[in-house]
Amino acid sequence: MRLCDEDLRRDDGPARRPLWDAGCGPERAAAYAARCAQYVDTGRLHLRARGRGAVRLDFLYATGRGPLRAEAAAALAARFGVQARRLDRSDRALHITGPAEDVARYAVALPRVLDHAEQLASWPARMYGACARKPRHTEHFEALGATRRRSAAAYFRALAFLRVVEVLTCPQDVVVPEIDPALPLWEQARTVGGVLGAYGWVEVRAAYCPAAALQLLDDAERTQAPTPHWPVPTAHRGEQLALFAADDPRPAPGPVVVIPCSGLKRDHAAPAVLRWDDDGELIDETLGDSDPFTGWTVRQEQVLRAADLPTPE
Repeated sequence: MRLCDEDLRRDDGPARRPLWDAGCGPERAAAYAARCAQYVDTGRLHLRARGRGAVRLDFLYATGRGPLRAEAAAALAARFGVQARRLDRSDRALHITGPAEDVARYAVALPRVLDHAEQLASWPARMYGACARKPRHTEHFEALGATRRRSAAAYFRALAFLRVVEVLTCPQDVVVPEIDPALPLWEQARTVGGVLGAYGWVEVRAAYCPAAALQLLDDAERTQAPTPHWPVPTAHRGEQLALFAADDPRPAPGPVVVIPCSGLKRDHAAPAVLRWDDDGELIDETLGDSDPFTGWTVRQEQVLRAADLPTPE
């Protein structure tokens, strides 16, 4: 894999290296690296056929901010030309796929970008605290009670943080609305986040360190495509797969995977909901876009959807 400093040059501008300045001296640099390491645990990169790559990202709980950072990371993925898919019910793990070099750039840049967004989001948190201490807002915040005040403050910061990330994925000349002095601050979390995101905008695609990305590629594990026990012709990919012929009640030998499905039981084959992706995986598109398990993949080549099983008499 070739990945060099010249790759930082983009069609939309000269070479830039934002978020590289870790401060003066080794102590501040070490503190910066330790802080970035707290955001995400990057698994080993897997290299696949046709120059594709995949990596797993696990986001630490961090007082409930793990799912929030995972959501931000998923929003940043498109900026690097990779795809992000959720892996667990806690929303703290992502499966990243795409061109191997783009996946490496993304994985290396992500902790730096998250740290930058967290630093920007600390400003709205301080603004919210200052607003809560103003005498003219005392009645509003006392009515919330201690528990709801803490929840409202966390919610305000979360909205501002996600808006910061959203602006960072936009072009530099993005137009954001200004803060309206006629409205209370606690009703303008996204507006505050947008203003700070525009103020602290950096080219996130160039936030990676080429040496670190090369190291990730050098340490990668090559994954061979699985040999199909039952080859599926290209012309039939994406169609419903059958485990055995209709006139043969005996199951075919080999592994069988049953994909959970919330659909009704049927006595006939349902429309196809499986497709092959570029990485040689079967993608289950049975579930809706709002379900966290949309896009769950399997490696075996014979799949039977639970919705296609005959209803027991």
